[in-house]
Amino acid sequence: MTGDRIGVGDIAFAAAVGTIALTSWAIALDFSKGDLAAWVQAIGSIGAIGAAIWVMSEQHRRQSQSQKEERDEQERRLLVSLRSEMLLSLAAFDQTTNLALRKAVPGDCFWSTYEFPERPFVIFESSAAHIGLIRNDEVRELIISSYILARGVLVLISMNNDLVKEVAALTRADNMRYIPPYLKDEYQPRLQHLAIQAIERYNALVANCEKIKVKLSHL
Repeated sequence: MTGDRIGVGDIAFAAAVGTIALTSWAIALDFSKGDLAAWVQAIGSIGAIGAAIWVMSEQHRRQSQSQKEERDEQERRLLVSLRSEMLLSLAAFDQTTNLALRKAVPGDCFWSTYEFPERPFVIFESSAAHIGLIRNDEVRELIISSYILARGVLVLISMNNDLVKEVAALTRADNMRYIPPYLKDEYQPRLQHLAIQAIERYNALVANCEKIKVKLSHL
């Protein structure tokens, strides 16, 4: 016997012992050969039923174990993919903005435009229906909140781009090196407001990504 499971050998041994005991009992009681054969057949039938039950139980156990291993592997692949996409997205933010978000201080605003891919989170979008595979509540919420923050940063940068393009169109300039004071006074507060929100979300995203790296360092 292994653990709490009864093996085929255990069943066969029990049946053999039972048969020997029954035979001895039958001899002692002077059973006829026909009665003895019937009892032996009964014991054998019980052993066969026990063996069949064990086989079904073992098949179910192995199937459950296989399903668990498959689910574990699906979860692992999903976590690895989402972690990679989020960390690469953060690196893309830094590269595209030339670290403007990382270096920004309160009161800064961005007079440049920054262009990002139309669909920067392809893996998350395609895996959203399977996010429930992530069984750790904290990790799952951390990943979801990171994508929400990242999308928020992109929306705010897009709004910032629109305002900068408006100023460029009004000044009819190829660059933003010189901005008439009246336009600067009008647009700078709006750009600063967007920058404050973008920086706040970016910093929260950076903190989340550090947590994700620690939480998933075993993968």
